Amino acid sequence: TVGVSPGADLAMPLLESVKCQWNSFDVQQKRQLHVFFLFNSQTRVPLDVSRFDELVSVCKEDFVSHSASGTPSKLQKDVARALRRMGERISEEEVLDDCGYSVDIRVLTHPQSRVVIEVDGPMHFVREYDPATRRETQRVDGSTMFKHRILTSLGWTVLHVPYHEWQRLPGPNEQAEYIKKLIDP
Repeated sequence: TVGVSPGADLAMPLLESVKCQWNSFDVQQKRQLHVFFLFNSQTRVPLDVSRFDELVSVCKEDFVSHSASGTPSKLQKDVARALRRMGERISEEEVLDDCGYSVDIRVLTHPQSRVVIEVDGPMHFVREYDPATRRETQRVDGSTMFKHRILTSLGWTVLHVPYHEWQRLPGPNEQAEYIKKLIDP
């Protein structure tokens, strides 16, 4: 038997309404809809959105066009340079066909490689103060966690290079050791 997605009675009429109005949506709204469609595709019982194929396609196109406009940060360039020094074949700012997300670095060394490295700068973190320990901590923000969750659910291995860890590495030898441990734990 085919399961019915929880919330389908609410979501489907909403999608019907969106379908009638999507031509008036701006790029940001279409990108947000693409994120909804990504989320839906990864739920245990996804909504059947097959009758919204044109909307799904248009939203993904806008999402991809935004993803393709990324510019590597200095931190990302440093990590990529270290990978190349180690002999790794990589691509930067690659837009993945299966989801439309741009990844910082894709490791291409192995033919069947589905390994990406996300270089997470300060904007990917939320700072929190813990009054009990009187310490400030950082955790990855929601949109970054969501992206990594989607990539993982699509079969990608997502490796992380947080800025605060990379900045502690004094030189190329330590960077190479860090990356080696990251890729081959």
